Amino acid sequence: SVHIVEEIVEKFRSGEQDKAEFWINKPEVFIYIVYFAVRDAEGRFRGVLEMMQDCTHIRELTGSQTLLTWAGKEEESAANTTPSDNEDDEASAAQSGAPIEITPDTRLKDLFTAYPNLKKELASRYPSFKMLNTPLGKLILKKATVRTASERSGLGEEKFINLLKECIKDA
Repeated sequence: SVHIVEEIVEKFRSGEQDKAEFWINKPEVFIYIVYFAVRDAEGRFRGVLEMMQDCTHIRELTGSQTLLTWAGKEEESAANTTPSDNEDDEASAAQSGAPIEITPDTRLKDLFTAYPNLKKELASRYPSFKMLNTPLGKLILKKATVRTASERSGLGEEKFINLLKECIKDA
């Protein structure tokens, strides 16, 4: 998608466009993405504002709510719960606190469940992994493995596994 973002920036820079929007509609999540051209008072292009929003909850709303209600502890704990797959050995290991053997097929969500500070540590050492903290990252983590992450990052499997082990050790 880099070529699409480059096209957006070019259209914004030339003044042809001021907004571009996209959405990802999967059965379990709906992500809305919008880009805005940022211009100064004289109309000169200064940059791009990108916003991403997980709209899954919004799309599930029905009826009307006209009274103020505050999110309760029950809703907060449900929102912060990562679904687990009890049939999967790595997920079971992550839940029990046992170390996970990192292989190309290890799922990133299992590593992040077992090592809560790993995502932050990984992003601090390799900035492209900061996107894992975005709504799109949440979608990606449902399926991402060490193999797919190493391919997308350009690190290669062995280098990425070593990076993960260093981050786990220091996290």
